[in-house]
Amino acid sequence: MKSLYIFYSVARSGSTPIAAILGRYLDEFHDFTYLNEYFNYNFTGLTFGAEKIQANHSSFIPIDPSFSEKTMSQIAKKRLGQLLSQIPNSNQRYSLKVFPTIHRLIGSSYELLRPHAKVIFIRRRDVFDHLLSYLLSFSSFRFYEKKGLSFKKNSVLASESDFQNFTISVAILLHQMSLQHRPKAVFYEDFLEGGAQLVVKRTGLQKELDWREIDLPKKQTSINKLELFSNAEQIVSWYRNSSLSKL
Repeated sequence: MKSLYIFYSVARSGSTPIAAILGRYLDEFHDFTYLNEYFNYNFTGLTFGAEKIQANHSSFIPIDPSFSEKTMSQIAKKRLGQLLSQIPNSNQRYSLKVFPTIHRLIGSSYELLRPHAKVIFIRRRDVFDHLLSYLLSFSSFRFYEKKGLSFKKNSVLASESDFQNFTISVAILLHQMSLQHRPKAVFYEDFLEGGAQLVVKRTGLQKELDWREIDLPKKQTSINKLELFSNAEQIVSWYRNSSLSKL
């Protein structure tokens, strides 16, 4: 078995519960440590020991839109070095979640992870609904709240630049899938349909785990998302005239 599992996803795909499920499974049966959004600057719950990296999964600071990409890149590259210093020559095994922005932050150094890693892609079958979730968060800089995200109707103005960023992120994910031999993907809709056990089975992991006492993240937006936007018609037009509508 590889010493690293990467859960690769575009933001707001439902990756938070799915990565938590897979991380918990790998910890239970294969002694992996789940490092959550390891490379993201706003995940501050990491403790770097001489022999092992630990993670406190509740330690996120709010997203800061003024935070410089140079500093984000420096943090990500430092964490990459700390991870690589452990996985080749120790018995430690880790799982973590990454987004397509990882390639912008650490560049070609991402390739250093490939020999050690198995990648599971987390996606949404409903690409338009995924887009709306993405635009809600990147327009408001609100990504996860314990009670779920709540917005008033017509209160959110989506930008075309965020739409383009989503389109690019999806394209990068699909490209990364094309580089894999028989890529493994799990869909958020699998979780909604069959819960944690179906998610695990979709990845080819077979052992049974009792999920009843495991606290999974709450669904963030449960209502009709399109009516929350003040430029809903424009979003529909962007989508229909893009490559996303053909997926």
